[in-house]
Amino acid sequence: MENGEIKKVKAKPLFHPSSVRFYLLLIMSFCVYCTVLMRSNLGVAIVFDTGDVPVAPIDQYNLTKLAEPDQCGELVVSTKGYDGTLNWSAGQQSQLFSALFYGSLLTVGVSGWISDQFSPKILIGLAIAANCIFSFLSPYLANAGVGYFMVARFLMGLSEGFIFPSTSSMLAQWFPPAERSTAAAVYTSGNQIAASFGVLVSSNLCGTQTFLAYGWPNIFYFAGICSLIFLILWLIFVSNTPAENRFISETEKNYLSEKLYDQVSKAGSGKQKKVPWLAMITSSATLCGLVAQFSFNFSNTMLQGFLPSYFRDVLKLDLNSNGFYTAIPFITQLIFKNVFGIGADYCKRRGWCSDTAACKILQTFANAGSAIVLIAMAVFVDCTRPTLSLILLAIFGVCFAGAMAGAFTATLSIAPPFTGTLTSLCSLSGCVANVATPTIIGLINTKGTRAEWSLIFFIAAGVNIICGLLFLVYGTAEVQPWAKLSTSDKVAPIVEISHKKIIEHSKM
Repeated sequence: MENGEIKKVKAKPLFHPSSVRFYLLLIMSFCVYCTVLMRSNLGVAIVFDTGDVPVAPIDQYNLTKLAEPDQCGELVVSTKGYDGTLNWSAGQQSQLFSALFYGSLLTVGVSGWISDQFSPKILIGLAIAANCIFSFLSPYLANAGVGYFMVARFLMGLSEGFIFPSTSSMLAQWFPPAERSTAAAVYTSGNQIAASFGVLVSSNLCGTQTFLAYGWPNIFYFAGICSLIFLILWLIFVSNTPAENRFISETEKNYLSEKLYDQVSKAGSGKQKKVPWLAMITSSATLCGLVAQFSFNFSNTMLQGFLPSYFRDVLKLDLNSNGFYTAIPFITQLIFKNVFGIGADYCKRRGWCSDTAACKILQTFANAGSAIVLIAMAVFVDCTRPTLSLILLAIFGVCFAGAMAGAFTATLSIAPPFTGTLTSLCSLSGCVANVATPTIIGLINTKGTRAEWSLIFFIAAGVNIICGLLFLVYGTAEVQPWAKLSTSDKVAPIVEISHKKIIEHSKM
């Protein structure tokens, strides 16, 4: 090595058996899986818990008007396999969905700032532990009364508000910009695994006798057991930063220190970072992130919470078909979000496109493709074409997958020192969508007809179109001027340098 030349640190690739950050991604994905499973199991449970209770009491409507006489023939009010015991009204069902999101609204706005200043590992552990307890208690509370269950869902929301901002804060501490699309795709894959395979498992558990219970309570017990396993892994193997991890190699630690220089603040310095609030909330990059998160959560809540009801009420699917159809868009999303994430990072490393270009292309694909599919669902799908809905939803999953390597990656990139805080703001926007979606669907979907669902799909398509246009014009993945650290706050890269370079650096 010549004098004055820095020796670059070369670590193992992300997907390597000795890469600690790869195992961190898997555990974080398991975290998301448990979180979404404990949240979305209500959508499955309601379909089966409430049995043949329709969307609204059947004696209030003329049933001949609920049918599609020219296409669907005789109306099927009760579908085989939906054998529940909890007679919750449509209004109560909507309130149960919203309760968790109202809880999140109260904590998500501050949770990111707290995780940036203190320990995201502790916050995530406490949040999952609390929701694990509520998951085990859910069957008892549901049978005790809808009010008790609603309070539990609200408290789960309070805890969940800490999870995603904290994971994003940790992600910015562990992964360089060239790996963030991949990291975002892999760790959020737990969402689709829970919403696809989790739905299939839950459907089977609804008719299964276990050592704990028979039927739908098993859904909640299963989620609680998964959360306990996660907590053990989390406490043993995970740390807030690479510098604190006891399993990481010196080579990987030095590599991350070098790659994240200029972006990550000193860990354990005890100095709180001053958040540039005014610059952050008035930044066009931040506003794009807020709109993108609203759009994503609006569509995602509609799919996770209400798709089983749509298949039961409009397409007249039986129990087994319902679980399979519900899983399809999440399975395709799971596959292609990782394809897009890995592909985007590969293109950036090869210099084929900038970070911003990659994010804009994939976010535009996500919003435009999703809008087209939703419009097609509204216009062409009815109970005589269930196969068409399956194909369209599979395509929807492919398109929707682009958002992870699009706007979500941009949010992780524009302000690395304040990723938790920024994610909190975006999550707050997402929580508004989470609350608005059940409310809007509850107001429109009073009889469970195809016409009502067509209007819902048109609204979701409009939200996607607006988001896509805004991000295409104003979106960026570049670090913003207000997010750049001062020299005193940067983590010095731990690399081997020559004696001459040390002397030159000391004179600066």
